[in-house]
Amino acid sequence: MDIARFMQGYKTAWETRDKAMFAALFTPDGVYHNTPFATQRGHAELAAYWSRIELQSDIALQYEVLATLPDAGLAHWHVTYQVTSEELFRIWAASTGTSMVARQPGETGIAQWVTEQIKQV
Repeated sequence: MDIARFMQGYKTAWETRDKAMFAALFTPDGVYHNTPFATQRGHAELAAYWSRIELQSDIALQYEVLATLPDAGLAHWHVTYQVTSEELFRIWAASTGTSMVARQPGETGIAQWVTEQIKQV
């Protein structure tokens, strides 16, 4: 599968929250690196990992294919979504190893940062 088809499938799978479609983008022993330190291998692990998207809404993914080779490709992508669960936020923060600022329920990290910056003015 070329990078353009992969990215279109990735976009569709994420925006429709379809974990079977996501897993099908990979070979049976395919590997997904969701961070530099965590990987999922094979369709069962991929689908289990992708279950996290059930806690997201208003998903919008944009991408640009930067390079295409016969067996590889490079794309830049960006996704936005609403976190519908504090559980998802804690899972994300733990999976990235990121120390997140304290925030109010329902408030995104960036909203907290902006609020703190305004208070300092």
